This record gives sequence, structure tokens and C-alpha cells, in this order.
Amino acid sequence: MTPEERLARRKEFRKYLRTRERISGSDLNAVMQAAEQFVPTLVEDRFLHGFVGLYEETLDLSQLLALARRMERDEQFINQKQGYTCFRAVVGYARYFADRNGLDMGVFLPPEADYPIPDEDLPIHEGREYEVRGIRYERDKNARTQCIDYYKSLDPENKCRCQVCKMCFEEVYGEIGKDFIEVHHLVPISERGGDYTVNPVRDLVPLCSNCHSMIHSALGGRLTLQDLMDRIARNR
Repeated sequence: MTPEERLARRKEFRKYLRTRERISGSDLNAVMQAAEQFVPTLVEDRFLHGFVGLYEETLDLSQLLALARRMERDEQFINQKQGYTCFRAVVGYARYFADRNGLDMGVFLPPEADYPIPDEDLPIHEGREYEVRGIRYERDKNARTQCIDYYKSLDPENKCRCQVCKMCFEEVYGEIGKDFIEVHHLVPISERGGDYTVNPVRDLVPLCSNCHSMIHSALGGRLTLQDLMDRIARNR
């Protein structure tokens, strides 16, 4: 692939993420950076010897999806620096690849299927350092506290609960879990266009770590609270 072709592919992929996956702002920049700088090295080191990058398209759709599944199942990989963002980049590129070529992803990867990719038993290496630069958005601790206090006041037992699955960390882990929760911005800060006045009740909602991760899941796209509640209800 020539530099010109690679640049065109990059622009097309970025446009797909922005317009079809609705990823924008610093989130979009992070996924693109992962696709171009981190995916080639991390995938080559851990999963696929000789992998040179997504834009080169050395993998077909079934192999891209198999790679994404292996990344998702590898806890150590997902939890390391840039691991989850690289996973999102691979999933996003698989979707872009399918869309560009008119392919049905479901045909290539049924829910419980696994597809082998070459060099599955390579040695696993860890510990390489990467320098990461990006933009972080300021959070107000008072807004978080007011959000949690408000939703606790609505609970019959005055406990801090996830507003999707109703899980309470204190009930599961005891004292160390008291008031432990994550706070989700219903509209991402990156889409607010700079400094804004946050309303702790209208703009924020407490979520457990699992539900918060699923809300932002690359596989699920951008989900609403009701979307996630419906998915939980269907799968119980």
C-alpha cells in the first residue's frame, strides 16, 4: 500500500468512526492514535507475529473479529495501558471493513464462534513502556458527591446503587464498598465544547463499573441507560 493509499484509508476510517459509530472529540483521537501507533506493536508482540497494521488489511473480516475476541478475553491485555483502546480500534476497523465491503459481520462471527488466526502460541511479552499524550477533561468532585447523595436519597435504604442493574457495592463487599460507585456523564464532556455548568442531577448518574464499561463499549456502540436495562432484561 502506498503512502497516499494509506492516508486515504485513514481518512475514510476516521470518517466512519465519526459518522457511523458516533465517536468524536478526544475519544475519536484516542482510538485513531491506538489504531496507528499502538495496535501494530501490541498485536505483533502478543497475538500475531508479522502484523504490520490495520490499514494494510493483511487480515480478512473473520480474522479481524477473531483477533478482537482474543483481545477482549485477555484480561491482562485489556487492563494494560492502551489495551482497551486498541481493542476498540480493532473492533471499529472490523465494522468499517464490513461496511465498506458490504459484509454481514454476523455471518463471519456467530455469537459463540471462535476463528483461529496464525501464530496463536507465540511467547507473551510484557513490560514495554509507551509515552502517551492526550487531553483530559476537568471533573468537579462536588458534582460527583451531589449526584451520589441525590440518588441515595431516592433509595429506600439510603444506599448507593447502580441506576441500571441496582447493584450496591456495600451489600456485596461490606464497609469498603460503602458509597463506592462510578459517575457517568449522560452527555460526554468531550461533546460539550469546553467549560460548562454541570447539573449533578440532570447530567450525571451513578453506575457500577460493569454497567459503566458497557455503556461505553465499542461492541455495543453508544448505549443509553434504557438500552442497557433492556439488554439485561433480555439476557436474564
